[in-house]
Amino acid sequence: MEQRRRLVKRAQKGDEEAFITLMQHYESTLYGGALRMLRHEADVADVMQETVLLAYTKLHTLRDAEFFIRGCTESC
Repeated sequence: MEQRRRLVKRAQKGDEEAFITLMQHYESTLYGGALRMLRHEADVADVMQETVLLAYTKLHTLRDAEFFIRGCTESC
């Protein structure tokens, strides 16, 4: 968990590799949750793309790395 917090903080500072590592870690959780809700692969692909883009563009506004971690694990 501490390693993921460090990755979030690095990603917030513009470290693209840290962001990619985070997305790779949470990809299956996010994908599975979206698939359960939407039930169509094409819709899930669209939502995943939008989610990753939004996370990347708004990550710098996050005050606490824990919110990112919980958001990726609890929302799905």
